[in-house]
Amino acid sequence: MISFNELKDIDIDILKFVLIHHPNPVSLNSIHQKFNNSKTIDFRINLLSKHDRKHLPHMSIPIKNTTYLIPLYDDYQDELGITHQVSNGYVKITNLGIKAIEDYDVIQKRKYKQTLEDRFFKFAPLIISILSFLFSIFYRPCFNQMLYTVLRLMRRC
Repeated sequence: MISFNELKDIDIDILKFVLIHHPNPVSLNSIHQKFNNSKTIDFRINLLSKHDRKHLPHMSIPIKNTTYLIPLYDDYQDELGITHQVSNGYVKITNLGIKAIEDYDVIQKRKYKQTLEDRFFKFAPLIISILSFLFSIFYRPCFNQMLYTVLRLMRRC
């Protein structure tokens, strides 16, 4: 299983696309049509649907709730009567996949908020300096004239 920290933006986009159709399964063809500019869609879907495994002597067992997508399978019997499973080309999102999307969205909102705060504290001193400079230029003559008038009135008294 790929860890949450290793997920890329395109992986999250794939999960969001599958989530739009939740609880219905999504065909791999529709995912390919949506992300036709990416050459690694099959590899990414394979990574997103890979379980963690518990290794026992001579076998390994998939661990439940360790995959973001679940590929769906159809059963068929061969001529000997043995049942086999073959992928039917559809995937569904798991609760872990939904959680990954929610976590990603929360992280993105925090990053956006932090970026806005950083920009504000970066440009606030500059804006204050410019405003005080402009205030000193445009209101200084008025202040000088008012001061001159007050001094002139004081001389008369």
